[in-house]
Amino acid sequence: MLTTVWDDDDIELIKTIGLLSNRFGPLAARALERRSWCGGSDALLWLAERVTGWGRVYVVESLCTVGSTAARPWMLRRACDGDYLNRYFAGRVATAAHLHWRSPLPILTASWSITPACC
Repeated sequence: MLTTVWDDDDIELIKTIGLLSNRFGPLAARALERRSWCGGSDALLWLAERVTGWGRVYVVESLCTVGSTAARPWMLRRACDGDYLNRYFAGRVATAAHLHWRSPLPILTASWSITPACC
């Protein structure tokens, strides 16, 4: 019912239900995706930071579908965390986050200096 009704007051309830990601992750992600115009994309980001496993797959896929500009930095830096389930959404994250574009995000660089060994 939460995926079909359009009440913005349900976002907090949907976030709580989404924390039970093994069973209700897909439903919560879909409900928040449908409410993206009234704070659902922020709730998806909140949920993506807190769920693991298949729940994270559903939430990240919903973030890719919503295409929020606020989600882009998170998708570039945190979406793929090394879990084996990342393969299910890595391509969608690269496309949705416009990985091929030059990023306005600061790039971390390391300066390396090689010093020759002295005799």
